[in-house]
Amino acid sequence: MIVVTDVNEDRLARAQVIFPPAEAKKAGIDLIFVNTRDIGDVPRYLKDLTGGTGFDDVHVYASVRTVVEQADQILGRDGCLNFFAGPTDTAFSGLLNYAAD
Repeated sequence: MIVVTDVNEDRLARAQVIFPPAEAKKAGIDLIFVNTRDIGDVPRYLKDLTGGTGFDDVHVYASVRTVVEQADQILGRDGCLNFFAGPTDTAFSGLLNYAAD
């Protein structure tokens, strides 16, 4: 399963054109696009997609504190969080939980 999230419907629609879920399904991949803008508890919603176990890999492409912190919250046991969005703000930080569940 691959889940792509954003708060902008236009960007999600464009991503679905470039990466059609039906094509991904042919390769055995469940490709899900989720607009998280109006979801009250984003980590819970996303983690529920995994049956509560969390994701093996989470990639963050936006230097937004809440996004980084939510990424940490949806990781499964021994999951890997990749942060690719180099922040220009030298004071940028986010809370991460380093303890195992």
